[in-house]
Amino acid sequence: MVRADSTKIKPGFQGNLIVNVFTERTIPNNAGQGGAKRRVPLGTLPAIPFETVKSDAPSGPEPAATSE
Repeated sequence: MVRADSTKIKPGFQGNLIVNVFTERTIPNNAGQGGAKRRVPLGTLPAIPFETVKSDAPSGPEPAATSE
């Protein structure tokens, strides 16, 4: 579940989420020691279609799951 500000995004808005995945690597410098960190792309997930809906739940964090 993703939450949005209801004053900015109205129910019924549709689109596709594009997710790019990255990792961070340390590139060694000339002295062979730790150097600059660089973000390296791992790939892109397929587009994830979404549609916003009106929620009657109060805003804020989700309640913790309980085991019965």
